[in-house]
Amino acid sequence: FPYNHTHIHTIILTNINNLDHIELNRAIYQEQDQLRFLTKKKDQLRSRTRKLHQEMGRAPCCDKANVKKGPWSPEEDAKL
Repeated sequence: FPYNHTHIHTIILTNINNLDHIELNRAIYQEQDQLRFLTKKKDQLRSRTRKLHQEMGRAPCCDKANVKKGPWSPEEDAKL
């Protein structure tokens, strides 16, 4: 994108009287496109992270016999 978020706001705030209507609309549309693109990328990353966590499952060390599973006594641990 030719404009970044900060640049667009700088143009709008400091040069509002010098911008013509077309240039202002172009800057707004570019900012909206960039926001949609970043939102899509964020959603894709969240989806991949969720999928990776589901595929990995529990750590094998937690399922080993005679491994203390928490801050409670061995008797309470055995009940689990």
